[in-house]
Amino acid sequence: MSSYQLNRVLFLFFLFVGINSASAQSVKKEDCDKLIKSGVEALNKNQFTHSIELLTKARAVAKNNDWDYQEFLALNNIGANYYKLLEYGEALNYYLEAYTLAIKNLRQRMK
Repeated sequence: MSSYQLNRVLFLFFLFVGINSASAQSVKKEDCDKLIKSGVEALNKNQFTHSIELLTKARAVAKNNDWDYQEFLALNNIGANYYKLLEYGEALNYYLEAYTLAIKNLRQRMK
């Protein structure tokens, strides 16, 4: 296993641990919005790893609390990170997930 692969595995492990601890706490919607805002600011500064970390935490919090709009924003901006990293397949996966969530909510509103 190369050092790049090892670093990626370790990153994902610690990210997973961080998500679990973040989702176990009681979080307000405003706190989730702040995570998203910080993630977008990091994205705009080309701090992609930090941005993905913040947005992944925001996504987990939003999903656990059924905040679809915040989950959509987190997914879409994670996709933007991967797009800027030239990882187009990964970006497309996140964009499609955000799109699917948006369509689901649109259908619910139309009922």
